[in-house]
Amino acid sequence: MKNFIKLLTLVLVVLVALPDDAVAQRKKNSKKSDFDLKEKLWYGGGFGLGFGGSQFESQFFVGVSPMVGYKITPWLSAGPRLDFNYVLYRVQFTQSVESYNIFSYGIGPFLRAKTNFKLFGHFEYQINLVDVPDGINYIYNKEAAYIGLGYNDSGSRNIWGYEIYVVYDVLAPQNTVRLPIDIRFGLTYNF
Repeated sequence: MKNFIKLLTLVLVVLVALPDDAVAQRKKNSKKSDFDLKEKLWYGGGFGLGFGGSQFESQFFVGVSPMVGYKITPWLSAGPRLDFNYVLYRVQFTQSVESYNIFSYGIGPFLRAKTNFKLFGHFEYQINLVDVPDGINYIYNKEAAYIGLGYNDSGSRNIWGYEIYVVYDVLAPQNTVRLPIDIRFGLTYNF
C-alpha cells in the first residue's frame, strides 16, 4: 500500500507540474511559440469485456483503463495509466453455488515511443490493488512491469484513433496458470 501511495503522489506531482512548466515556457518566450499544452497532451483509454467458464465455474469480466500522455518529443510520450476492473466469479459446489465480486484497481506510469509506420513501443510499470474474497475479504498488491508493441491508426488528421497492442509482464510469477501476456484494445485522441 505504501508503494501505491508513493506512486500515486509522484504521478499527481508530475501532472500538477506540467501546466506550471507550460506557463513558465510561455513567459520565457516573449514571441509566439509553437508550444501549446493542448497539442502536447493526448488522451486514450482501453476497455475490456470477457466471459469464460467450464462445467463448474464461470466468470464475467468488465474493465476500463483511461490514460493521459504528455508528448516529450513528437515521437516520445509519458504519463499515467489507470485500471478499473470487475470480475463476477461463480463456482458450483456439490450442494451450492457461490458468487464472488472481485475488484481491482491499478495505477502506473508509462512511456511510449512511436514510429512513422503507426507502430509504437509501450513500457509500463503498474501497481494493482486487488480485493479478492475468500470467505473473508482480503486485499493484496500486485506489481507488474509491461513491455510491448502496438499499432495505432489515427487517420490522416491525427485526431481520433484506435489501437491494439500486446504487452508482456516481466514481473509475472512463473508458477501460475495466468499467462503474462495482455492484448489491449483502445481509443486515442491526439496521439
